[in-house]
Amino acid sequence: MTDSAKVILTPFIDAAAIQRRVLELADTIAKEVHSGELLVAGVLKGGFVFTADLVRVLNRLGIHVRIDFLRVSSYGSGTVSSGTPVLSGDLSEKLNGRRVLLVDDIVDTGRTSRFVHEKIMERRPAWLRTCVLLDKPRRRVVPFDADYIGFRVPDAFIVGYGLDYDNEYRDRPELSVIRFADREPEPSFRFRIDGGTVLFKGHLDAKAAEDAGDTLLHWHTDLELDLSGMQGADRDGMNFLSRLRESLSDKGFKLSIRGMKRTLGDKQV
Repeated sequence: MTDSAKVILTPFIDAAAIQRRVLELADTIAKEVHSGELLVAGVLKGGFVFTADLVRVLNRLGIHVRIDFLRVSSYGSGTVSSGTPVLSGDLSEKLNGRRVLLVDDIVDTGRTSRFVHEKIMERRPAWLRTCVLLDKPRRRVVPFDADYIGFRVPDAFIVGYGLDYDNEYRDRPELSVIRFADREPEPSFRFRIDGGTVLFKGHLDAKAAEDAGDTLLHWHTDLELDLSGMQGADRDGMNFLSRLRESLSDKGFKLSIRGMKRTLGDKQV
């Protein structure tokens, strides 16, 4: 059991933002599949909530889904991947000649994702795509790119919505960053996503801009930034806000900013 007195959960992505992204992913997948049967292979345990929500939406969009699960372990009770994926529960469905959608919670080092992908390809499906809730590209050790990605995230340990630490927190409907008070100091900057609004808190420096950029520079809809909790920004931080606006604009989305303090007001973003 986790010592709850030492665990601090910081909200990261709320349930509304997750559900909206699930709808968007399902719509994209359905447009590629068009019609007919799709075998969805969910990865246990972390991917079970995401898989369940995704297949329900696919069903509403007219995709006939069959569901199977496999179990892979790589974390154990730690917060860093063990580096050795183990297939402890295999699929029961035959895959030869079928369309398969592999659904998992996260691509981290890439070891587990590639391991599972190769195991499925050995069975000669006609079509294979990978859909993950989270992609953590800064942690990549083995090259692997998922076909459909919910959110790109910084190098932090995230729990909730099926993801766990020591088999706890899977039942939480939102995603949170977990840290341990006795070994990790409180970060000088953090951000969280509530629906279509991103709330900044602390000082936006180069490191903070890099972390926020992992997620926000890959954003997929209009975005509102609430800077009322931001305590300042250096040149790198202000440049990041400009890059974010440009990134969204290039994709046809808008960025609105509220709560900007007067000390930041002379910088055009």
